Amino acid sequence: MNFVNTTFLGVAATLSVAATSSAAITATYGWENNAPGYFDTYGKIKVVGAKTGEFTGTDGTNPLTVTQASEGESYLHLQESPIGGTPNATVAYVTNLNANDNISVSVDGIDFSSTDDYRFRFWFCEVDAEGKYVDSVASGAIENGLIYSEGSDDIDNGWVSFSNSVTVLASDLSNEETVGIGIKIRIYSPASNTEDHVDFFFDNLSVTVSNDNAVINFPTAIPEPASLALLGLGGLSLLRRRK
Repeated sequence: MNFVNTTFLGVAATLSVAATSSAAITATYGWENNAPGYFDTYGKIKVVGAKTGEFTGTDGTNPLTVTQASEGESYLHLQESPIGGTPNATVAYVTNLNANDNISVSVDGIDFSSTDDYRFRFWFCEVDAEGKYVDSVASGAIENGLIYSEGSDDIDNGWVSFSNSVTVLASDLSNEETVGIGIKIRIYSPASNTEDHVDFFFDNLSVTVSNDNAVINFPTAIPEPASLALLGLGGLSLLRRRK
């Protein structure tokens, strides 16, 4: 059986996920139920959080409107604020990896901006057991180069899908703090912006790993106190059964 691990403020819950083949596993994530949506951030980035319905932000010069989620009800809202640097957020990470495993990722983003250099892309890094940054992956590990989003006026509701992949090298797993590979979304604001912030939106994150023993970790919603109590009771019940 294959697993996707999620974490409730230190309370772990494990969901089983069927492998897509005998040698791979795929899991998806959509920032539903007000999920916080990230494990780690770097630079001048603000994780506004999950949103539903229509929202109008800015591409730095002109209004940028989301009419609805790409999938489901919710989508992730990020801001570069204030402008500067290379802000990014770690939105997933994969553990139980071996050298030569391949990780393929895709996400839907809003990019029908009128500004050519409004864009975003994936990046990969080494992470610790909490999904926090440890180091960059080895040079040349990204399979398809530095693929950036490309804006278009002819896409449904402004959403466009983009992807990339990485092959894990032995050196990516050699650091004693490293337990896995993190998946980052890097955002890039146009140099010509006239606003003090720029908005970015994401949905329908998908991760595929060539190793069906891998564990794909997504951030999840913070449970209500009653849910935490139920988790505690469930744990006590399991303990009693084992005695």
